[in-house]
Amino acid sequence: MEKTEYRWQIGKDHGTVMAADQKSASIEAIGQWLESLPNEPTDPNGTFQIPAVVIEPKVNRVIPLITDPLGKHWDQPDTSKFIFRGDTVLLTQVGFDQLSEYSMSTPSGVYIGKAWKSSVGHDWKLLWYVPHNTKGKCLIDNRVIVITDKKKWWKCGRCGNTGLQEERPPNIMCGGCTNPDWKLMDVQKPYIVGAKAYKEPNGEI
Repeated sequence: MEKTEYRWQIGKDHGTVMAADQKSASIEAIGQWLESLPNEPTDPNGTFQIPAVVIEPKVNRVIPLITDPLGKHWDQPDTSKFIFRGDTVLLTQVGFDQLSEYSMSTPSGVYIGKAWKSSVGHDWKLLWYVPHNTKGKCLIDNRVIVITDKKKWWKCGRCGNTGLQEERPPNIMCGGCTNPDWKLMDVQKPYIVGAKAYKEPNGEI
């Protein structure tokens, strides 16, 4: 029977196993976890409870599932639906909007799988906590966000201000001049949020 590589996470520990199905992967994962423990996992009463066990095909997820209890109080979109391509991640506008923004700081409450967005220069970046080699610590991974919805970048030909709209922006949106001359910007598909590079006059995303 063909085996699939599964990723497992038990508490703060994680690893991979080769198994024919998810049930077999769970059994293998628990065995690996027990063997990795430095001491007998018992409490004063002589019993112990296995933390939450997460098993999934390894190829399906870049951002780990949140298993920390603090994650119950953190809202973020389903990261398993994010599409990763090299140094970028493809999001819908809805998924982008659902991410909390921390452009001047990092969110408090550090645990694996927690994700947010941050404005960096002309780009937006997706950031998330991943496991560190030192138990109990996390690293931050990131990708440049690419929005896949079909919207248009508009640029005022008089002052250079830009706007993201489905239709021509109203004059009040310019802010740089009283009589804006809105033109469509020609950018690569899909656009990168905050991109300033353009070629006039046309370009629908």
